[in-house]
Amino acid sequence: MRSGPLGGGFAFLLVACGSCTAVATTLEVRAGAEIEVRIEESDVGPVLRGKVTTERGEPLGGARLSVEVNGLDIPNVVTDPLGEFHVRVDVGPAGASVEVALDESARTEALRIEDTLAPARAPVDLEIRAPARASLDEATLQLEIVATSPAEVRGESVSLHRDGRTLGVGFLDEAGRVLLRIGTDLAGPPGPAVLEARFAGDAVRAVATARAQILFVVTTRVEADASPRRVEQGGRTRVSGRALSAAGPVRGGAVSIRDGDRRLAIARTDGSGAFEVEVSLEGTPAGRLVLRAVYEPDAAYRQPSASAPIALRVIPPRTIPFLSVALPAALAIAISGWLLSRLRTPRRPRARPEPPAVIPAGAVLRRQVRRSGPPADVEITGRVFDPALRRSVAGAAIQIRTTAGMTETTAAEDGAFATGPLETGDVVLSFSSPGYEPGTLHARIPHAGELRDLRFHLVPIRQRLAEVYRDAVAAHAPDRPWGFATPRAIARAAARRLGVAWGPGQGVGPLWGLSDLFERGYYGRTEPELSDLRKARELAREVPEA
Repeated sequence: MRSGPLGGGFAFLLVACGSCTAVATTLEVRAGAEIEVRIEESDVGPVLRGKVTTERGEPLGGARLSVEVNGLDIPNVVTDPLGEFHVRVDVGPAGASVEVALDESARTEALRIEDTLAPARAPVDLEIRAPARASLDEATLQLEIVATSPAEVRGESVSLHRDGRTLGVGFLDEAGRVLLRIGTDLAGPPGPAVLEARFAGDAVRAVATARAQILFVVTTRVEADASPRRVEQGGRTRVSGRALSAAGPVRGGAVSIRDGDRRLAIARTDGSGAFEVEVSLEGTPAGRLVLRAVYEPDAAYRQPSASAPIALRVIPPRTIPFLSVALPAALAIAISGWLLSRLRTPRRPRARPEPPAVIPAGAVLRRQVRRSGPPADVEITGRVFDPALRRSVAGAAIQIRTTAGMTETTAAEDGAFATGPLETGDVVLSFSSPGYEPGTLHARIPHAGELRDLRFHLVPIRQRLAEVYRDAVAAHAPDRPWGFATPRAIARAAARRLGVAWGPGQGVGPLWGLSDLFERGYYGRTEPELSDLRKARELAREVPEA
């Protein structure tokens, strides 16, 4: 005899072996039989099902059985051609006492089995029907849970959960469905989430769960304004505003100022969602200009948004009437000429123009800060500027090194940049751009506001070559003033003053090499590189002192 689970219910199987008897020349065999019984749930209630087979596994149809359940006889139980039988029975929570007997026949020996059987709990399948994306801006979230089972599930309760929190509970209707409406204030934070439906199960139905992925999104809005709104061509205006969402202010978000598809500047929002950036209108024709502040989300659960149109008026530069300037100027020139002719002032030698000044690199702080409390600002903003040509450096690369690691950003077309919120501690910003000598800014976060709207100077390599050449060569040739002679003429005069040979192949590398490098780098069509500047400084150190 053996027993075990079979067909979703408890199965009981008993085997009785047959015996063989030889009579004269005829061999008569009565085979053993096997009976398998179980109790299952159905639409009409518990049902005792079974099957009778021979020891060779063949179905035994037409076999008459004696069935007794909980002491009550069930008459007229006969197997069908497939050897199967079933009868309706009453089963309590503790199960049912079952006795099945197979009468002895010409084909099989008698067989009797007894045991206590309990029905298997019916499986329950759950399904969550919810959209892939749901907006937290709505007051409620609506979804449906569907349960299917061989057993009836009407009136049973199911619950919905997220991250261990219960979002709602409902009761299944006749179709096995429940519609849940959940307040979005209970749904949790925006972002991807896993919702779980649970059925606790009972004596008849098994425990069941189901999961569904959903993305909770929030809409955003941008409020922005510009001042001034009347700007001369080539001038600047300042755009400020806030980026907000249903979940609160958008912190550290990128907001670009656009003229149609053209991005003019970019800013980062602070902890309150506020931003402010200076926009250059260089190259913008006169007339009406419409700007928008556009929030570009870096998270999938936030939706992009744009501010209302900001209308500006770009006006031509103011012109001074010609006669109002020309007449006073002509009168002043005439009077000055007459006075000079009367005074007969002796001629003075023409002044020599000064060599190019050394232009400092690095940050220039433009905002005055009143310290009324501890430093609280965690962002650095400003503009990358060329002090030699008096213009912004577009597209400058900026590396940001903090205690948390290194990130990179790029200056906008007007040179504006914003680091976004930074980690507390020391921070190093490295600025670079082709044709410019790199620069570094050391700072500490948080600051008191002095690192906002700063101007960082990147000096062209051409300017640095001129400074190196001036200090090394022009100081030895006072009779060759800077600007009135070619670099080679100045270097030749310096060689005579120092008493050294001049020219290639004469053993005077520094003066000749430095002059050649300066002419190619400063006056040439191609931009000099940092290697040219390093070589020039090496040659300058080899030039003898006066």
